Amino acid sequence: MYQRSRHIVDFCIAGFRYWDGAEVAGELQIGDSLELLLEADNPFDEYAVALLFRDKKVGYIPRAINESISQMLYFGHHIYEAVISQIDLTADPSRQVRVAVKVKDLRVDDPQG
Repeated sequence: MYQRSRHIVDFCIAGFRYWDGAEVAGELQIGDSLELLLEADNPFDEYAVALLFRDKKVGYIPRAINESISQMLYFGHHIYEAVISQIDLTADPSRQVRVAVKVKDLRVDDPQG
């Protein structure tokens, strides 16, 4: 059966070296979930969406691609999930961790359908 992709966007975490990214880098694994946290009062970016791993801020969705996700979060639509898709701790810190944002699949399998 054909399934549409849930993939929305992927990116390297912005600000990974400036937040708690380095502190938790050794704990991160491909497939780990990150929490998306709207920062509507961020003085540098009105559409800022922080990424948290176990309650530690590891960085942000890059400014160039955060507006639509930010808007959805602002209006209470928590339809996205962020998952670590690639890790290379030998790379420049700005490119060490790649994240994929996907639309959550909230469908329930219907045994009769």
